Amino acid sequence: PLYSDNLRSSSQVATGPVTDIMSMINPADIESVTVLKDAGSKAIYGARGSNGVVLIKTKAGIANRPSIDLSISGGIQQVIGEYDMLDGTTFANYVNESLVNAGEDPIYSDPEAFGSGTNWQDEVSRSGAAIQDYGIRFSGGSPNTQYMLSGGYTSVDGLYRNNELQRYTLHGNIRSRARANLVISNSLNLSRTDIATSATDVSPLSV
Repeated sequence: PLYSDNLRSSSQVATGPVTDIMSMINPADIESVTVLKDAGSKAIYGARGSNGVVLIKTKAGIANRPSIDLSISGGIQQVIGEYDMLDGTTFANYVNESLVNAGEDPIYSDPEAFGSGTNWQDEVSRSGAAIQDYGIRFSGGSPNTQYMLSGGYTSVDGLYRNNELQRYTLHGNIRSRARANLVISNSLNLSRTDIATSATDVSPLSV
């Protein structure tokens, strides 16, 4: 069971960017996602299930079908559009005109000195931000015992400079029928996510 508020309730993380809990899971390991909405199916989760429950089932090994799966993918992100901006001279003239219309004195004596100015959208964004994803999975087993072990690495360069994400995941599960009426299973998910974000004028989260 996990919360979705940046894991603050689960791991005492109190500051930093709010991240989606799904960022801890390698999408390649997911077999199915089930949303429980009716009161009967989510009753066992108590008050925590009041807003609904999402069950994520990960892939498992199949008896007598050993396999090794390797996946590699990549892509490039591009900014698809920017806001139309005034150049420096036009902006200074606009400010002066608005002040004169308001009965005040203009503040820029030489608007032409500003030239074209700087389009900060171009300065903070980058073209061709790369996305890389690598994964490998081993699975199989006998009729009584099935196993699965997978590892993954994801790297995403943000469209804005100094923004990026790197995720490392290791997931494994094993299911064994010890007796006719006894099944022992275990699942382990290890994840490390490094997120870099640029500073903004938004006040930091309080601790």
